[in-house]
Amino acid sequence: MIKPLPSGSGTNATLARHVLRLAGEIGDRNYLLAEAQKSAASYISDQFRLSGYEPIEQAYPVPGPKGQVQLRNILAKRPGSQPQSPILVVGAHYDTKSGTPGADDNASGIAGLLELARRFHGTTGSIELRFVAFDSEEPLFFFTKNKGIPRITSPTTYRPSSTMLRWPMS
Repeated sequence: MIKPLPSGSGTNATLARHVLRLAGEIGDRNYLLAEAQKSAASYISDQFRLSGYEPIEQAYPVPGPKGQVQLRNILAKRPGSQPQSPILVVGAHYDTKSGTPGADDNASGIAGLLELARRFHGTTGSIELRFVAFDSEEPLFFFTKNKGIPRITSPTTYRPSSTMLRWPMS
C-alpha cells in the first residue's frame, strides 16, 4: 500500500525543489561536464538516502573527447516478499542534451522518480520495486552499448518477466 501524503506535505513544492536543484542550480548535465554529472548523481543518491534507501551506484566508463569518462546509474530497491516475482523498474534519466538545463528532459522525470521512491519506502508488496536514475540517455549514446538503461536491464540484474516504466516515455 502506498503511504498517504501527510497533511501539508507540499508534494508540488518538493517536485519543484528537485527540478530547480537539477535544472536551475546544477544545470546542463552531460558527459562533457563531469562535475555537473557528479553533482546530479550525488543529489539523487542523497535524496534516495533521505527517503530511507541505501542507494547503489553502477559506475561505468564511456569514451569521451579526452579519454574515458566515468558515468553512473543510481538505484534504490524496495524488496518484494516473493523472491522470484517480477521486478518493476521505475526509471528516469538525469543527463541532459548538451547546452540545455534539462528541466522537462529530464529533471521533471527525476523529480517524479524521487517522489515515488519516497512514497513507496517502507511499504510491502509481492514484487520488487527498483527506482533507477539512468545516466547516458541523451545523444551521443542513442543506440549504443554506452547507454545507461541496458546496464540495469541486463539478464544478470533483471528477471525476464519484469516490467519497466520510465520518463520520458518516448
